[in-house]
Amino acid sequence: MGDLRLRPLRSQDADAFADFLESLSAATRARYQPHPLTRAEAHRVCAEIERVADPAWRFAAVDETSAILGYVLADADFSPAEMTRYHGYGLPLDHSVDCRIAPVVADAAQGRGLGCALMAFSIDSLAAAGRRRIILFGGTQADNERAQKMYRRMGFIQVPTPFRENGKLNYDMHRLALPDKPAG
Repeated sequence: MGDLRLRPLRSQDADAFADFLESLSAATRARYQPHPLTRAEAHRVCAEIERVADPAWRFAAVDETSAILGYVLADADFSPAEMTRYHGYGLPLDHSVDCRIAPVVADAAQGRGLGCALMAFSIDSLAAAGRRRIILFGGTQADNERAQKMYRRMGFIQVPTPFRENGKLNYDMHRLALPDKPAG
C-alpha cells in the first residue's frame, strides 16, 4: 500500500473520492449503506465539507498518488430505529455526545490492516471532538464475520439481539470513544 496518510476528507478530494466510490465491487457496495456510492454523491459530499453547518466528520486513507483507499463517515444524525434500539439496550443515544460511524475500504486494500488503522484514527479524532460513544451506522451485517472481528478488535461490543434493515440481518455494535479515565 506504500506511503499512507490518514486525514480528514477534503473538498479538493472530490475526483479521487468519486474514483474510490466507483471502484468498489458489488460485494463491498452491498455492505455500505449510508449514502450512494456515485460520482455525483462524492462531489456533493466534498462540496458540503466547506459548509460550517455540515454535522458530519469524514476521514480518508490516501496513498502517495492521492488515491483514496478507505473512507469513514461519522455523524450524530441517528435514525429513529437506532434511537429506539439503543434505548431498548439501556444505552440511550445523545446527539450532542454520541455518533455513528460507517467505514469502507477499497477491495484491493481489504485484509491488510487499513480498516483498523483508519478506524483507530477516526475514533481518536471523534474522541478529540468530544464524542462519547460510537455506534456502527445501521449495525453490521450478520454474515460479515470479517468486519465483526475487526470491530471487536477495535473495542466494539456486539449487541446479541439481531435486527433487520434493508432486508438483511444485522447486529448493533458500540464502543466508548475514550475509555473512562479514573478520577484523580
